[in-house]
Amino acid sequence: MYGVSADVPSNHAQLIENRDLHFQILSDPEATFFRYTGVADNPDVIKRGYALFSSEGELLEQRVTDHLYTGIAELLDIQTD
Repeated sequence: MYGVSADVPSNHAQLIENRDLHFQILSDPEATFFRYTGVADNPDVIKRGYALFSSEGELLEQRVTDHLYTGIAELLDIQTD
């Protein structure tokens, strides 16, 4: 699992520590990934959300939500049943 942020990598360490995250955060300041997954129309308007990809890189599921951790836990539970 990876997180993706439009923020610069130098700010990720503090985010990881503050939120006690156990995954890497990738930087996407141009919002290329966000546009691909449908959570951004442009780099200035990025919504919170998550996406699930197959091992081949196919986008399987995408949701825009402010309840990231609950939604991710539910999605992971569904995918591992």
